[in-house]
Amino acid sequence: MSLTGPRLLSFMALHLILSGPFVTDPINTQFFEMTWQSIIHNIIGAAFFLLGPISCYVLWRTFRGHSEWKSFQKPTLVITVILSIVLVIFSASQKSGQLMPNALTEYARLVQRIDLITFMIWLIAFAWSYKTRLATHVIPSTH
Repeated sequence: MSLTGPRLLSFMALHLILSGPFVTDPINTQFFEMTWQSIIHNIIGAAFFLLGPISCYVLWRTFRGHSEWKSFQKPTLVITVILSIVLVIFSASQKSGQLMPNALTEYARLVQRIDLITFMIWLIAFAWSYKTRLATHVIPSTH
């Protein structure tokens, strides 16, 4: 299996850990009024959310070349599309909130949580599937 997908997932984990300590401002805060903590949180968070669909897409492409992952190909493609759509909606809600608060702004945090939960469910399913395949020796050992 290609190491690109697992490396992207590791990079995402690092971003998630790094963004946590930095408190974010309310969503309709203008950029020049943001605290430095919020700016750092938003930059690291943006990288995390952007890497979600990218890592799923990379892994989907990897799964296509391995018959033992055939059952995981379609769910990964579906998650890639969902994460991409949610990312666009979340980005639009943040940008529109900075220009003029509206109905989309009200749901920005909900959209963010939907993205996180969707990705985490896929990630847990992937980890479980990988663990199961290792236990049954379907995946060759790297030793």
